[in-house]
Amino acid sequence: MKSLTLTLFLIGSGLSVNVLKKVGVKPLIQGVALWFLIASMSLAAIVGFA
Repeated sequence: MKSLTLTLFLIGSGLSVNVLKKVGVKPLIQGVALWFLIASMSLAAIVGFA
């Protein structure tokens, strides 16, 4: 199931395995960290104002 989710994400974002290898791991980690930061701030705002 996880591989299906990853495959659908890569198709939707227009990324391929070759592009990910060319870019490297550091931008991927930065993007995931930024996503977690924004998601947690959004959740805190929603819970705080609810």
